[in-house]
Amino acid sequence: MKIYLVPIGSVHGQCLDYLAEVLSRLFSADVAVTQSCPLPQGGFDEDRGQYDAAAVFRGLAACAPICKKEQRVLGIIDADVYAQGLDFVFGLTDPRTGYALIALTRLRPEFYSAAGNNALFCERGVKEAVHEVGHSFGLAHCPQASCIMHFSKTIADTDRKDLKFCPACQQKIPQKISARKLPIFEAPAKTRRKFY
Repeated sequence: MKIYLVPIGSVHGQCLDYLAEVLSRLFSADVAVTQSCPLPQGGFDEDRGQYDAAAVFRGLAACAPICKKEQRVLGIIDADVYAQGLDFVFGLTDPRTGYALIALTRLRPEFYSAAGNNALFCERGVKEAVHEVGHSFGLAHCPQASCIMHFSKTIADTDRKDLKFCPACQQKIPQKISARKLPIFEAPAKTRRKFY
């Protein structure tokens, strides 16, 4: 199985490298960072100050086509994104196509007027990436609040989640990707990686 990480616009390289490392371990997958795709033309809503997720997905599909059933593409955009019927999204997935997306802006503590905290930002980015890749394999939202597949309505929901699948969700993943049982990956207590 192959997961492609596709930066959309400008995304810090260390952020991408760290996401690749974690996703490779968690999904027992070959993960590659590709060249950047441009920000979607006409996808920015000036009134909202956000990008439309549908436009981002269209640009992602044009820039990084999926050629095989076992491939997945995770777009990473350092912008605020909304979807139809939602004020914003931390991430979004189209399980029919295998395309997933995470938006970094609302994962930064500074967005909520808190002090910058790279370790927290890094952890949030990884959680959202794992969550969306999980959706790309057909996993649904999980009712267990600590499971990585639990829906995040607020950033507090993301912070409450563990960086692991609950036993029920973990049991479903090998069936979805025909791989060995997933290792549980715990985020390091302290990270030296800089996302920004």
